[in-house]
Amino acid sequence: LVLGQIRILLPHEKKVLVGLQMEVLGVIDWDRDEISIDAVLYDSHILTHALTGDMALRARWGNDPCFLLAVGGFHPSFSPPAGFPALGRIALTITKGDSIRLRMEAYVALTSNTAQLGARADLLVRASGFSVEGYLGFDALFQFSPFMFIVDLRAGVTLKWHGRTLAGIDL
Repeated sequence: LVLGQIRILLPHEKKVLVGLQMEVLGVIDWDRDEISIDAVLYDSHILTHALTGDMALRARWGNDPCFLLAVGGFHPSFSPPAGFPALGRIALTITKGDSIRLRMEAYVALTSNTAQLGARADLLVRASGFSVEGYLGFDALFQFSPFMFIVDLRAGVTLKWHGRTLAGIDL
């Protein structure tokens, strides 16, 4: 059993601009030839904005080897094995009162047969009863054997007045 904390304070402890704090729980089972590690960000930030998310690792060696490492989760069309924990995306939210909100989230995952990454940004701007909501994102899944890949791109913007949609476009 491995318990721990990872703490990174940049550029230094007296003036922290980026603070990453992670609690870690791991189990190494030599009899079953496997390791599992789970970690969660807590009290983490970039400047004054909260940074959240989860990470998990599962590996097995011996007769039936496998490897899964996910920081922030998996590609939406990938099905992790039973028992793999649901993970929150690595996310940063920047707000200015109720008028501006920018949320950015991302994930990266490696398995025995895939590489996966994705990101999304959502923006909301409100003023005088109007609001503009927009998003931009992608998901990419690369499978090594047999080789294939999927890349999904999406974007959209909506103009609203007092919560009623006036115009919008989604790609």
